Amino acid sequence: MSYAFPPDHFDFSRNAPERLADTRAVEVAIGRELRSGDPERVNNGLSNILYWGYGQMGIRDTRVRRFRIKVTSSQLDQSCALFRRSRLPSVVEIKNLSLPEFARLSFVSKIRMFLDPDHSATLDLQIMKIHKRCPTTVLAQLCIGSSTSIPITENNSNALKHGAAE
Repeated sequence: MSYAFPPDHFDFSRNAPERLADTRAVEVAIGRELRSGDPERVNNGLSNILYWGYGQMGIRDTRVRRFRIKVTSSQLDQSCALFRRSRLPSVVEIKNLSLPEFARLSFVSKIRMFLDPDHSATLDLQIMKIHKRCPTTVLAQLCIGSSTSIPITENNSNALKHGAAE
């Protein structure tokens, strides 16, 4: 699958950005970090989701730095356990980790997408516009309300679990 995002990744051991061959290489690299079972590598994987997701925005480095400062050892240990226990945890399970910078569905769904890119997708309000053109997709089951972002609720989690996105 090809995205409009550049295939950017950050090597935290070298403290240097790197451009990978393509988006699939980014998916593989971040997926390995998330599923490693090592809290520091999981930290790097989560940081790389922010690095990649905010890659075309001037706030990228601030968001990554803020995450790395605020995330706790306990949150990383819980993340390791969840990502090892479930190849595709629900958005509610991920939200319950209370990870800094991962409070909204857009970035929580990115975690799921990098854990299993073949069976999940990133969801945000821009993608939800597809629902207006294709009302038979899993997107029709999601409840947005009047929010500026898609809320993480049991209903939305169940829609993703039982819909075409999984």
